[in-house]
Amino acid sequence: MFNPINSEYEDYDDLQAIVIDNGSLMMKAGFAGDDAPRAAFPTIVGRPRSVGIMVGMGQKDAYVGDEAQAKRGILNLEWPIKNGIIVNWDDMEKVWHHTPYNELCIAPEEHPFLMTESLFNPKANREKMTEIWFETFNIPLYYLIPEQALQLYASGRTDGCAINMGSNLCGCCLLDGKIVKESCSQVDLGGDSITNFLAGLLLTKGYEFTTSAELEIVRDIKERISYCLTDHISESIKDPIKDERINKRKRKKKKEKKRKKEKEKKKENENEKENEKENEKEKDLKIKTYSTLPEMVYNNITAVSEEKQNEMFQNIVISGGTSMFNGLQLRLKNEVQSFWAENPPKIKVIAPAERKYSSWIGGSILASLSTMRDRWLTKDEYDENGSPYIHIKCNHFF
Repeated sequence: MFNPINSEYEDYDDLQAIVIDNGSLMMKAGFAGDDAPRAAFPTIVGRPRSVGIMVGMGQKDAYVGDEAQAKRGILNLEWPIKNGIIVNWDDMEKVWHHTPYNELCIAPEEHPFLMTESLFNPKANREKMTEIWFETFNIPLYYLIPEQALQLYASGRTDGCAINMGSNLCGCCLLDGKIVKESCSQVDLGGDSITNFLAGLLLTKGYEFTTSAELEIVRDIKERISYCLTDHISESIKDPIKDERINKRKRKKKKEKKRKKEKEKKKENENEKENEKENEKEKDLKIKTYSTLPEMVYNNITAVSEEKQNEMFQNIVISGGTSMFNGLQLRLKNEVQSFWAENPPKIKVIAPAERKYSSWIGGSILASLSTMRDRWLTKDEYDENGSPYIHIKCNHFF
């Protein structure tokens, strides 16, 4: 029988790490050192709509991943991760069980596991994840790290502004591989919002897509044919009257945005004064929310020290499924530049070809480094200190 390695890492070099990217829509899993994940499947759990509907077909209580997707017409589909945060632990455990045993065909107790997490993953969730993997799957080593740090590693950087674009948009700046806490923010829109918007457009044409299974069809349409305009009026018929109306709206929006920022800043200062009274160690990361992607990028970067901002603007790295739209890279650059009336800094948006899997690839690189030897949370450390020790071993913030 395999014996998990002890705190001295006696058998470390004989263990091949497993990397799992916990996406809201897609799970990616594989072996550290590989160029791409071995498995990529939907993060869904499906249950039969009616008991006995699949008699003679070996009906199960629940189906996971591709099997659930294939039978979506007769299943109720559930997503255990919403906007990067696990909301259904029973279903999430089913997805995790499916990953090593059915997708990778390995025994989890024989491998270290590196897992991705949301930038705003609550501390209680981090502890619960750690507990499940050590207690249920009996793994020897464990590591937890935000997706944004890994996507920078995948692009060969340790400094930059990392924007993860999945079911929602979430980003931050990193310096020397560490996340600048003040630069963390999100936009409450993303891939799911686009899918629902497209379903609404189809409804106006008489095509109704409302169930979870039907929305998967809309998602497929979106991923196959959608693209991003590099200029939001580039495909419009331009005329002076319409252009003037657009310019008036722009000026009005700028004034409203300025007033909103001043109001938010005042409220933020008031909140900061209140928060200073609290114990910092017991708080989750404060979630800053912006209305648009360019606004989020601009505010993330201007939150770091002034001498580092030019470097950040030249290293904006986007990743995730929602970043795959053609035209998005140039559109984002143009929109960020529009924050300056004149003399904008040099802005560069990096969109790696493999960006759909950037977080997983970064994890594959990190988990295969010899420097990880001292960074893993071991089973011995977990047994001695409990799940809260994950915040000490896997602390990625300045």
